[in-house]
Amino acid sequence: MDFQTLQKQNPWWESSSRINEDIHLKELESFPLKWNPRLLKHIDFGKNAVYSIRGPRQIGKTTAIKITIRKLLESAPAQNVFYFSCDNLKDHTHLAEVLELFYERIRALNKERVYIFLDEISYVREWQKAIKHFIDTNGSQNITITLTGS
Repeated sequence: MDFQTLQKQNPWWESSSRINEDIHLKELESFPLKWNPRLLKHIDFGKNAVYSIRGPRQIGKTTAIKITIRKLLESAPAQNVFYFSCDNLKDHTHLAEVLELFYERIRALNKERVYIFLDEISYVREWQKAIKHFIDTNGSQNITITLTGS
């Protein structure tokens, strides 16, 4: 895994406005009725925590976190907001590699709050091991992690 792979899923690192190019948000904008997930009101993104959003497929979990990312980009440094879709990761060792690659890079730049969004985490075999190792190794200071899965 290289940094360019991570960058492809985080186009806002290049320019915050690129979040508006996201396919999930574009689709949401095309609907006549606007949806704002109530669930997000219960998540404190200023807190050191690991949140898990679970539910059936195709109910809007990914869209909900993309809405959150767009909102965070209004005030947080774009490079501190990390999204990764885990559907092609094999196991917890690959997930750990992704997390470390991002975290080493961002901590070299700043010590501000980091927002990590791992989408479709349930595809990763034994994902809990990677999350536990990441928190055990790096602590939970200034880190908010949000996981989604079916």
